[in-house]
This record gives sequence, structure tokens and C-alpha cells, in this order.
Amino acid sequence: QLSPTVESHSALSLARQRRGVEYVQGEATRRKQSKLVVLEQPDIWARLRRAGVPLKEAGVKLLEVPRLEQERYRSWRNRALSGCGLCVVPESRDAFDWFVGWAPGMGSVWLEGPVGVGKSLLASATVARLLDTPVSLEWREVGYARTGGLSVMWTDEAGLASDQRSHSKYGAKGEQSPADRASSVAILVVDDYLRRTSAPKGYKQEDEQDLWERVIGRRYDEGLACIFTSNEPLQRVEELRGARLGSRIFEMCSGMSLQTGGPDWRTV
Repeated sequence: QLSPTVESHSALSLARQRRGVEYVQGEATRRKQSKLVVLEQPDIWARLRRAGVPLKEAGVKLLEVPRLEQERYRSWRNRALSGCGLCVVPESRDAFDWFVGWAPGMGSVWLEGPVGVGKSLLASATVARLLDTPVSLEWREVGYARTGGLSVMWTDEAGLASDQRSHSKYGAKGEQSPADRASSVAILVVDDYLRRTSAPKGYKQEDEQDLWERVIGRRYDEGLACIFTSNEPLQRVEELRGARLGSRIFEMCSGMSLQTGGPDWRTV
């Protein structure tokens, strides 16, 4: 029987220091009392950009601020991007209140409304709130559990199809494809869904349809959350994208969509 050496004790101590967790000797019940360690995270801007959130949408906080009289779109967006929050009009009140407490475990969300009312900004602010959750390590009987730190991917119909085609044509083997990443992240944001009437250049309509059926089908099977923003109501998915996608997305969103409204901030 081999006995521990000085080197092995030193290596174990070094490994515990690298984990950054205070080790408590004893039984599992005592180990569970180890303090929670919060890990260092990259800047929130870096995390938003890594998730694919467009620069024009990133940086908005999920806070409510009063709407100014005769406020122009540029000044409103500048206030939102400076961290002041969103101007919530009565037509978007229910959607805002829902997203304040929304978590991926509550299911997918269909966010519909006219052009320019702030659907993408609301989705971006929600993503920023979830990405800003501290990532920590907690000791449990089965080992260390990682809390926080959700994986997010922001895309649209044409963008995912184009990225997947480029990966298939030029990407290195063994790397995760855009479709695989879209199928496995904790939150998938599909911006401006149902906007396209034709497939992107170099991509057949049936190939794009098959791609989205595969992505949504996997997320449906695994119970992973999606945030859809669209100018169309949820009931039109089946009409525009077929019965297979329509049925799955309708059930993922629990047959309910959040309505937004108000002025087109790009023109006021």
C-alpha cells in the first residue's frame, strides 16, 4: 500500500488554492459549510458581445425611467444606453413586468409588437440582467456546484443560416457549429423572427427550414428557453414556417405571447 508523499500533499494544497475554495477538513456535512466563492467575470460588455448581442442593443438596463415630453428617439436611446433604463409606455407594461422577474426555467417567451417600440431593447436588457448574475462555486455532497453564468446566443433567421453555411464550407472540423451552439445554450434569442420571406443568398429555402426545425426541435426536447421577438403574432408561425415549427414553438411559449406597443421611437 502506497503512502502519501510530501509532494502529493503539496500538489493537493496547490490544487485547492487554485480552486479558490476554502477547504474544511472533516465529513461531508462539515465540507458543505465551506464559504461561497464568487469567481471573477469578464466585463458585462464583453459578455454581451460574446453572446452576439448587437452593439446598438447592448448596455441597456432593465429599469424604468419616466418618459420625457416630446422626447426624440436619439435622446431616449442615449439615456437607455447610459444605464438609465427603459421608457415603458402603457402598451408595453405587461411585457416589462414579466421580464423583470423572468428566468429560463419559466419557459420560452414570444415578444410581439409593431416596428420600433423597443422589443429588441427589452430582450437585450433581460439578457444583460441574467448575464450579470455572479458566478460562484458552492460545495455540495456530490462536489462543487457552479451557480450563475448562463450561456446566451443572440441571432436571427438569416444570421444563423449564413453562419452555419460558412462553418460548413470553411470551418475547422471538431469545432462547435453555430447550429450546435444555438441548440445547446441556456437562452437563445431569435430577433425579428418571421421577418424573412426567402432564404439568404446561397441557401435553399428547404435547407434553412430544416436547420431551424433541427435547432428548435432540440431545444424543445431539452426544455431550453428561447426569446422570440417578432412583428407577427404567435399564431402565424404555423402559417409562415410550417406545422412542425408552429406546434413546437406554440407549446414552448405556453400558447401565450407578450404584447408591446406605443410609439415608433425611431420617428418620434
